[in-house]
Amino acid sequence: MPNSVRGITLLEMMIVVMLIAIIASILVPKLTESKTSANETSAIATLRVIMTAQVQFREGDDDLDTFLDYADSIAELSSVGLIDNVIGRGKKSGYLFSLSGSTYEWQATGTPVNENVGHRSFYIDTTGVVRFALSGTPDAFSAPIGN
Repeated sequence: MPNSVRGITLLEMMIVVMLIAIIASILVPKLTESKTSANETSAIATLRVIMTAQVQFREGDDDLDTFLDYADSIAELSSVGLIDNVIGRGKKSGYLFSLSGSTYEWQATGTPVNENVGHRSFYIDTTGVVRFALSGTPDAFSAPIGN
């Protein structure tokens, strides 16, 4: 009986490798886009956490100065335990966060560390409306998210 074992030809192997390369070239940009979207969603959620912490700080008079004022930094919110240490360091999911506050108002921003992390920068203030900018620093007059 003749030996009928047949192997893979070089042409067949090249076709399989080509198909894998084509599939990878389709999927890699989608994965990158998904990661960017997840980072932006995390940044929005972090700004909402900061907003909640500011309300709790003010209403609880957490700095014990007998004035109902807002925290003036992320570190101050972290030091009284209203936000976790990750946010307290000012960086999460590739975004840098900053906060400035006074007795009657506050504002916080989240900006991506580079274009691979996120395409939008975000802003929130005493009103609780999250706003964004595609370039530059967002402010109270930037477009709100969802529009």
